[in-house]
Amino acid sequence: QILRDPNYNIFSDIEPQKFLRMKNTIVALILATDMKHHFTMQQKLRSLANAKAPKKPNDQLEQLKVIIHSSDLGNQGLRW
Repeated sequence: QILRDPNYNIFSDIEPQKFLRMKNTIVALILATDMKHHFTMQQKLRSLANAKAPKKPNDQLEQLKVIIHSSDLGNQGLRW
């Protein structure tokens, strides 16, 4: 509801197509923190590591997912 108010919508200047892509990326990154995807993500990371450079746009998304997932896991090892 906050984004419906023009005073608070930080995305108001973004084109609808770009907004949808950004929203889908954010949702995918949030879902990447789910541990049920851990081993699948490991396999994808291994195949990406064997590639010299990302060849598909989706490869970059997979790399972002791994970074977010690793950050989420790494937090558990911190001393509090």
